[in-house]
Parts: sequence; structure tokens; C-alpha cells
Amino acid sequence: MTSVSEIKQCLDEGKIDEIVSVLDFLELEDIIALISGSSIEDSVRIFRLLKPERGLEVLKAMDSQLAGSILENLTEPEILFYVENLEPRYSVKIFEEFGRELFEKILFNLEPKKKAELLLLLGYPEDSIARYMDLDFIVLYSTERVSEGLEKIRTSRFEPEELESVFVVDSEGKFVGSINLAHLIKAYPDQTIGSQKKDTSHLQVTDPIELAISRFSETSVHVLPVVDSDMRLIGIVRAANLLEAAGDIQAEKITAFGGTPTGENIDYRTGTITEIFKARFVWLAILVVFGAIVSGYLADQQEILEKSLILAAFIPPIIDMGGNAGSQSASYVIRALGTGQVPPYFSTLFILIKKDIIIASLLGLALGLFEALISLVFKDINFLILLTVTLSMVSVVLLGSLVGFLLPFLAVKLKQDPAVLSAPVITSVMDLLGVMIYLGIAKLLVL
Repeated sequence: MTSVSEIKQCLDEGKIDEIVSVLDFLELEDIIALISGSSIEDSVRIFRLLKPERGLEVLKAMDSQLAGSILENLTEPEILFYVENLEPRYSVKIFEEFGRELFEKILFNLEPKKKAELLLLLGYPEDSIARYMDLDFIVLYSTERVSEGLEKIRTSRFEPEELESVFVVDSEGKFVGSINLAHLIKAYPDQTIGSQKKDTSHLQVTDPIELAISRFSETSVHVLPVVDSDMRLIGIVRAANLLEAAGDIQAEKITAFGGTPTGENIDYRTGTITEIFKARFVWLAILVVFGAIVSGYLADQQEILEKSLILAAFIPPIIDMGGNAGSQSASYVIRALGTGQVPPYFSTLFILIKKDIIIASLLGLALGLFEALISLVFKDINFLILLTVTLSMVSVVLLGSLVGFLLPFLAVKLKQDPAVLSAPVITSVMDLLGVMIYLGIAKLLVL
């Protein structure tokens, strides 16, 4: 009994014990899939059957929009329990999904410490590192002795894997450095903590997430301290907590490449049929237009195709390769623009395009020779046909790569989102150009 229909049937029949026994053994991902695949009413009923500890795990791993929808349908005491027991960075995400009235009501009833933590995080921009801070960590004062610091660490509630580094502040709470725990253990007991500080790497609370991800990639540490403008230590950020953020950023930067005309990231689970239909119809309609143009052009080339029927057999692989090369090239450029590897300026374009031409030429030549070799082995064709196929493959791969490379830069110049230049559009353009190039070369060499 793991399907939505079976669970729903048990819910309707009041077989609560059976559902609870199943939920106890389901993996976290399966529970989330079960809840997200149910109506909001059934999702809430299933969620209420989870043990509180399991419910907290589910909320942490679940999409914040779905988590907010579930909590909104719980009683106020239930909502308070989960908000108070979730780490602040998770609570903030869920809070933002609440309506204003519920938001204010729950915030008002939170215990003071938790309320202060949430208000602190809610006061920072959504894309800042503050939203991913942990506010619970060990602080050692620079004037403390090593023995005192180690005792504080030993008696803390933190697990060993959470204590890779400890953070040092002065008497005013200003960050002065970090100490690796292994280094601290080797220090003499009577030395001061301040004399042992090593690393002064840190993040500003307003730093964007991208900067934090970059900083972690440049260092070997897994935790970095976060300070305010006065260098006061206010939190820490763990590299593990940014993995999801990094994935979300990449998805948003590249998202529309698969074929929606807006830069919006449509949720396939919560989006309406009309929204999804409209988003997908535009590009598919464009494909129909290009398909009609390609068909019309092919009809006009009936003479050459009749004289050498074998030419028709090579149309699909040649035009497909042009579209594939263009999509691949555009994907690399959009990713590079989105992650900041390449600045979106035409000065950069002219520097990189030389490299892309060489790469595209080599790809086209290699693929053209490969296609010719396959054709020579499996098809009985003459040299001129082989030459036509090879030259056409080189040409369409080169042109496709250049089109895919140039369009994102052009979009930036026109102040448009590069992601809207989706793969289906590039493929359609190259379908038409590929046929024209292929049959044009065939006219020169075969006729």
C-alpha cells in the first residue's frame, strides 16, 4: 500500500493504523512524492499521521510552497510546533508562503528567541546569504584559555561532525578568526584562544548566494562565519546548506532553454493546465511554421531528389546535427553567462568566437568524416555523394554552433533573457538552413 489511490482508500475507510504502519517504513522521498501527488486535503491528512520528528524531516526536504500549503491547513498550535522546531532558514522559506494574516498571527505567538531569529533573517534580501545562515553555533572568546574552550566544546550539544571549526570573537563580539578543532586540541591548555586563531575567511551577511558558493569552491572548509558591517559574528553558513541553493540558481538561470517563451519557472505540479498549455504552445506553434517552410522548400527541390534518391536518406541526420550542435553551443553559453564565467559583453564575444569557430570546425569535420565512413560501410554510394554529405555535415555543424553561440549574446544586447532562445527554436532554424545548405551543395557536386 504505497500508491496515492491505496492511501486515499484507507483514509476514506478510516484505516489509520495501516497508513501509519506504512508511513513508518517509507523513505523520505517516497513520503514527499505521496504527499505531493495527493490533493491538499489528503496531503494534510497524511502529514498529520506522521510522527512529529518525521514531519520535521519532510518539511525540510519538501518544496517550500507545498510545505507552506500544508502548514496553512493545520491548526495554529500545530503550525507553532513545526515553526519553532524547524531551523530558522527553513521556517523563513515557509513563512513567505503564508498569507499576511496568518504570518502575523504565528509570528506574534512565537517565543521571543525564535521570533528574533526569524525577524533577523526576514530582514535580509531573498538572494542574500543571510537566508541560509545557522544562528546556533559555538563562540569562543579570544581571551579564554584553550582548556576553557575545549571544555565548552565538550559539554556542548553539537555532534562531532558539526565541529570542524570553531569561531573566535573579541570582547565586543567582533569576529577575529576561526580555529580548526584538531589544531585547538593540540594547543597547550594555558594558551589563549586568540593566540591560536588561524583562518580569517568570512562572508558578509548581505553577500549574494553566488558569492558564497564561489568562496566555498575556492577553499577546503565546509563552514564559513557570517558577519555584519561592523564585523560582529551573527551566524555561520555550511557548504551543504548551499547545495540546494546552487541547484535552484542554475535551474533559474537556464530554465526556459527547453521551450517556454517567458523566463518564468513554471511548476508542473501546481501550474494550471491552461498555464502549461500556453507556455508550451507558443514554441511548438513556431515549430509548425518552420516545419511548413522546410516542407515547402523540399517540394521545390523535387528535381534534384528524383535524380539522386539516395540524397533524401541523408536529410534527417544532417539537419538534426545542425540543430543539436546549435542547442549544445547555446546551452554552454547560457550556462557560462548565468554563472558569471563569461561577462555578457560583445567584447567578450569577439574574443571567444575565434575559439568557438575552431571547435565547431573540428567537430563538423570529425562528424562529417564519421558520417561518411558509416555511409561507405552500410550504403552503396559514390564518391560525390560522400563528399556532399561530408561537406554538408561540416557546414551545418559549424553554422549551428555559431548560431547557438551568438544568439545568447544578441539577447543580452537587446535586453532580453538569453534563456528564451530555446532549443526548439534553434533546432527549427537549423532545420531550414540545414536543408538549404545540403541541397545547395548537392546541386553543385551531384547534378
